Amino acid sequence: MAKFRKVDPRIWNDCKFRSLTDSAKLAFLFVLTHPSLTHLGAMRATVEGLAAELGWSTEAFRDAFGEALSNGMAKHDSKACFFWLPNFLKYNKPESPNVVKAWEQSIDLLPECTLKTALIRHGKAYAEGLGKAFGEALPEAFRKPMPNQEQKPEQKQEQKQEQEQEQESPSDSLSPSNGDKEDFAAKERELIGRWNATPGVRAIRGERLTDSRRSSLRTRLKNSGWFGELLQALAKFPLKCTVNDPDGWKPDADWILQPDSVQKILEGKYDYVKGNKPAPRTGAGQQYDPDAKEKDSSHGNW
Repeated sequence: MAKFRKVDPRIWNDCKFRSLTDSAKLAFLFVLTHPSLTHLGAMRATVEGLAAELGWSTEAFRDAFGEALSNGMAKHDSKACFFWLPNFLKYNKPESPNVVKAWEQSIDLLPECTLKTALIRHGKAYAEGLGKAFGEALPEAFRKPMPNQEQKPEQKQEQKQEQEQEQESPSDSLSPSNGDKEDFAAKERELIGRWNATPGVRAIRGERLTDSRRSSLRTRLKNSGWFGELLQALAKFPLKCTVNDPDGWKPDADWILQPDSVQKILEGKYDYVKGNKPAPRTGAGQQYDPDAKEKDSSHGNW
């Protein structure tokens, strides 16, 4: 395991890294600086274990690290419990041939899988590119012929096609399919656009939802009819219970993404007009519940 490694500060200039959500950035940096990460930039680990170390749910870590997987910053084999950062050696160049010799200990710690074979090829090519001394220092595991080195040309082509298909359609549980990702992104954009065009609400800032709101949206979308019901509910805005209190409570994205908010709107829970009395206000950090009953004046105000 690598006790020390380099993190290039230019990572904050990288377009792929900057495109990640905050939680995805943390998940990637967590793996990059993980104590179990070897000198080759790979390690044996599970999604559940890494999530537990961060105090996250498995789903939260899967969604966050899945962003790094989708743009090629990381690779993962869920069956082999294999994590790999392909650009690790680029920023953690072995300082001497002796470091390359020590790769033997690192490679022995990694489970056998297709990604491990790809890592060996990658490490071999990288070391040989550093010069003769580094190439000669390669451990035996890196010198063995790769599976396709002794194949006929047509066999090589078939294996290449199979590998490309595996990369395009990974069995990795962390990586949602392209269709799923595109569908969610489309729903996210439509939600933001329609919500911000709805009168009487607090607008969503930015082109993407926050991590917690994205998680809530994913949960809501598991109900195939929820989005259609949401659009029906938005047609009833501004809610009648808010029209006489322009400075009072306004629905926000967190509220509409709660499990029963859309259902309550469609059932007419907010189809009432308040009197001239201002709506009760809440303390800092609390969200007003329009269903809450006002206290009797003899018992004081909220």
